[in-house]
Amino acid sequence: MIQDAELIFFDEQALSSATLTSNNVFTGVGEASDNMTIVCDLVNPTGSGGACTVEVITGSTTSYTDAVTLGEFTAPFKAKIPRGNLGWIKLKATCTYTGGKMNASLVYDDDVM
Repeated sequence: MIQDAELIFFDEQALSSATLTSNNVFTGVGEASDNMTIVCDLVNPTGSGGACTVEVITGSTTSYTDAVTLGEFTAPFKAKIPRGNLGWIKLKATCTYTGGKMNASLVYDDDVM
């Protein structure tokens, strides 16, 4: 899988019980006939009964004053960008893990994980 540095949400982000907010990624307004895939992977997560819920948020600017939640997924996952994109996308992860790392990015290929 080829990753573009401008399409990375989380890169080796340390997992913790805190809410994690990703980098902003600009995709442009609207949909494609075949939207890109969000791939979110956990590396060596630790903590008994740990879990991680990831919210996909869009907005027309990086201030997200008009934020809309496009979807919510349990990591690890791969999913097409849900419909309703306003131009900018970020991820908000709520985890109960005590250690490990998270990687998440947009990719063009869908044969991943």
